[in-house]
Amino acid sequence: MPVETETVLMYVRVYPDLIGSSMGEIERRLESLGKILFMDETTESETSPHKIDLTSQDSKVSLMFLYHSKDGSHATVKIHRDGLINIDVQYSHLKGFQLESSKEFEDRVVECCGGRNVIVESNILNTGVRRGQRLWPYSVTADHRLIEADWDKIICNIDSPYQNIKIVNSKRNGHVLVLDDDIMIADSDLIYTTALCGVGSNQNIHREEYRDKEVLILGGGDGGILHELLKEKPKFITMAEIDDEVIKASKKHLRNVCFDALDRYEGVNHRIILDDCVKVLQDFISRGKRVDFVINDLTEYPVDKASKGHHYDFVTSNLIFELSVKILKPQKGKFLARGNCSTATDYHQRFEQDVEALGLRFNARKVFVPSFMEEYILYEVFQKKDTSL
Repeated sequence: MPVETETVLMYVRVYPDLIGSSMGEIERRLESLGKILFMDETTESETSPHKIDLTSQDSKVSLMFLYHSKDGSHATVKIHRDGLINIDVQYSHLKGFQLESSKEFEDRVVECCGGRNVIVESNILNTGVRRGQRLWPYSVTADHRLIEADWDKIICNIDSPYQNIKIVNSKRNGHVLVLDDDIMIADSDLIYTTALCGVGSNQNIHREEYRDKEVLILGGGDGGILHELLKEKPKFITMAEIDDEVIKASKKHLRNVCFDALDRYEGVNHRIILDDCVKVLQDFISRGKRVDFVINDLTEYPVDKASKGHHYDFVTSNLIFELSVKILKPQKGKFLARGNCSTATDYHQRFEQDVEALGLRFNARKVFVPSFMEEYILYEVFQKKDTSL
């Protein structure tokens, strides 16, 4: 079994008027804090702190204590000049704090520091931050909030020529497709597909008519969009997916998303093309091929990290958008896009400016996607009505 560690984060704040007058007493108390931090791991004699004076004209920190125990666990306690005391404890094993036990831990630390006559406020993260597990459960929203997934098992883990492909199990959301550590879709996420495409039994969502229409899906290797649209009796659907390994993994492990839609790469009214969607768009343009819908279900990051890095690839996104617009049928064609989380304001501002620059209009719809654990914005882009007729 791999080693797993857990870090517990908390702080206390001393009453400002005690800074200076009573700080010596607080420091003396902090010297014995080790036996509280490692109460279950060690003995008092093993936790003598190392005291570091950080006082300087430029520093907001005055003092730091370092503690360690024989099992390798350690802690840092940093005292700021305004009375803030940050306490970080890294255990060499899983501590397994629950809400009640973390609050008890906080109470013991506060009491050791002098109690509520000294401490004006305190807070603790009621669970530890874990490292070393096979599944990294943490992600960050666009507005810098930490999210932790409930994944408990890796179903498959593949490195394709383009990206890392994982399918993991979530206790709440079922199987989850994760590409380069970015969540794509889960068994629980039908709302994402139906809201993006405007289909399904929910009449607040069902807005599009696909019967006898032609559709191009960009990406969509999980098969969810293809499955839902085939039920709508379209004339023909072309799906351009660059990574066949995504299709193979989804076909095997995401049956609650794709069902049988990926079992055949070509059918009576659909075809899956294994190629770069830019090439497919350019081929449609060269042949004068027009469609009723282009649905952009591409990953948020470019698959070619070696040359493009991990930043949002606005240039390519614009290219795909502009090429897509060129193959839409005049007046009635629509471009439907995955968008991004609602807090990614820079992304949405840029995309909406691009839409307006091309003389198009858009509707933006917000939907909470269970496996994403946040609200997403999905776009419907359409052409202005010709009022000259």
